[in-house]
Amino acid sequence: MDHHIQILPLPPELFYTVFSYLSPLQARTLRRVCRAFSVIGAQYGYESLTIYLCDGDFAMLRYLATHPVISKAIRRLTYANHCLEKPNKGDVPYYSMNEYLIRTTNEKMRKRVLGCRLNWLPDDAAERNPMSAEDIEKNYRHYRSAVEYQERALANGEDYKTFKAVLPKFTMLEDVTVTTDPITSSSPFSAFFVSTAISPRPWCSRQLKAIMHGLRGSGIQIRSLTALKVDSRLIRRDFLSKITSACGELEWINLWFEDNGVILPALHPAAQDMWYQGTKTREIATFLEALPTLKSIVLVFSQSRYRHAGYAGLNNIITPGFKWRDLREVCLSQIKAAINDLFSFFELHRLTLEVIHLSHCTLSTSSWVSLLWQMKKSLKLREISLSKLLIGDSEAVGDISDPNISPTGGREYWELEYHTGNEFSVEISRWFVHDGPCPLTPERLASIRI
Repeated sequence: MDHHIQILPLPPELFYTVFSYLSPLQARTLRRVCRAFSVIGAQYGYESLTIYLCDGDFAMLRYLATHPVISKAIRRLTYANHCLEKPNKGDVPYYSMNEYLIRTTNEKMRKRVLGCRLNWLPDDAAERNPMSAEDIEKNYRHYRSAVEYQERALANGEDYKTFKAVLPKFTMLEDVTVTTDPITSSSPFSAFFVSTAISPRPWCSRQLKAIMHGLRGSGIQIRSLTALKVDSRLIRRDFLSKITSACGELEWINLWFEDNGVILPALHPAAQDMWYQGTKTREIATFLEALPTLKSIVLVFSQSRYRHAGYAGLNNIITPGFKWRDLREVCLSQIKAAINDLFSFFELHRLTLEVIHLSHCTLSTSSWVSLLWQMKKSLKLREISLSKLLIGDSEAVGDISDPNISPTGGREYWELEYHTGNEFSVEISRWFVHDGPCPLTPERLASIRI
């Protein structure tokens, strides 16, 4: 080839398009190819971050905040509310070497640790059960260091200081998630022989407060906030006001509250009369009123498995008559409402409302058949789903497809969690969205009653 002939590079727009189809990991890998790819990869490789309370993640946050491209590319931040498991006895926050050695015999932990790319174990450690002190010496040293960092960071407020320093630099940040649940991305704690998803009580309190501290006064207005398994004891004005003061322009709010509850079947009469902790004071309703730009409201009131914590009254979490100007999605779980209150809330937003999800809800004085008929006549939805347990009054015997039919006054329970119930929810969706056959027939309802 004639060395005087210059081959022009492809236009930059093409590379941006190509990178937009890559995974974040692929984009970060291609950054090493050349300077141009480094810039483009920085924009597409760091749009979403998941961090834990560990030295490496917080050091990474501080570095990314100084990067001229990456700091302006981060849009989603997930903070996993996990601390390393501590011994039940004594004041030392980590296991002794002997205790740690015993834990190497736990098959579930062995499989997880040995599956980590970096676990500081010899290649042949998997052949020994239990492992030797020499095998785990380096791993144990990193484990102790991780525990000591968490203790020091929480005692010195390093989480507050770090978020206050870095969040103002993430000028494109839109979405924040705080979770106590295990998440799919690889945890830096997976390489240790301890439980990796231990969440300090009250759940999500420290983490949400630290992030709100960083956002307050930063000039950053996030659009979406998700908090998964928030301790129900945090349903207080002083805590919720920290969110509204830092995130007054939220468009999406997803709050999943968790309570220990009591050992009581959900169908027990006493369970039906219980009110969820913190929901009788209308703190949540006042909190949501302070967020008039909301487009999506997701409120879940949950409890530990095989327990029951009561219901949240609709009028205590949603102010009657209050209207969000562009509300498009409503997801409610474990609420109790009168039919007129719930329908009035939906009808008030009928011009904007597109999606409704209802799970484990109770109608106090009417039937779900009556409510669904009213909703079908008034709303034009893009999506609707019903799940778990729905409790209401039973309909009179006869043509229950007739919207004018009257309830009998007895209680009725719809089980929608298993296969038949899932099919029924799909049929409800087809009826609402595509004008399919109405599934509110005696035969169909008999299949989901318990």
